[in-house]
Amino acid sequence: MERIWNLFMYAIKKPNKFEGRACRMEAISFALVSTIIFLGLIILMLILFGLGSAASSNGSGSSGIFGILSLLVGLLTLILGIILLVPGWGVGCRRLHDLNLSGWLQLLYIVPVINGFIGIVFFVMFYFIPGTEGDNQYGRVSENY
Repeated sequence: MERIWNLFMYAIKKPNKFEGRACRMEAISFALVSTIIFLGLIILMLILFGLGSAASSNGSGSSGIFGILSLLVGLLTLILGIILLVPGWGVGCRRLHDLNLSGWLQLLYIVPVINGFIGIVFFVMFYFIPGTEGDNQYGRVSENY
């Protein structure tokens, strides 16, 4: 578990590092920790929203505070999503480099017609296909292997 957290923090500490290579474990760690954080925040937001709805249906005056807290957690989730965008792009770029592909291929995510197909292909590539053995045109094997 500590290795997963360390790999996640490696991506956070070097958000604009687009050169080099990232191993599968680095990509999996970033996706896993990000997902757990976002799911936790969304569940907290839904609980607070539910408590606010329950308080308003009971007629108690505490429904407003739960609504405000739910809104603040939602805002925190949005801000965290924006903050994690660049490190996510960096990990994706380095992972594509590990597969000996250009990091610019991530731009295919913005093309609406092929986004779903590309998402499935990238999912398989990122998490199941090992990187190229030894050095490639993007550098040495990642130090995180």
